[in-house]
Amino acid sequence: AWVDRPPPPATLIYPNASLSALEEKVRRLLSDLMHREQIVGCQVCVYKDGTKLVDTAAGWRGNVDQRPVGPDMLFCGLKMTSAVVATAVHLLVDRGLLRYDDPVSACWPAFGKHGKAE
Repeated sequence: AWVDRPPPPATLIYPNASLSALEEKVRRLLSDLMHREQIVGCQVCVYKDGTKLVDTAAGWRGNVDQRPVGPDMLFCGLKMTSAVVATAVHLLVDRGLLRYDDPVSACWPAFGKHGKAE
């Protein structure tokens, strides 16, 4: 949802030098997503085999904060790690290194202090 402003201009892509043909495609996608109001702002960085192929940013910092997004800007990412942790737990269970019914204190002993072991 855009707050009191017109759709973003195509120039709202961070003005750094393009690294690759892939980055040009990503920039076109970001511009399209902004014009369709599907994103407010974001950063994209892609490495392959240690080589940076994409490093770009686009849009605003938020619906209220209309400063542009840059490649070094930090976003508040609440609840974003839950999916990563869940995936890691599933992989550990799949590899037999953890069981779903193991208490947290089995792999993190300090968590078990003050009566939280069970």
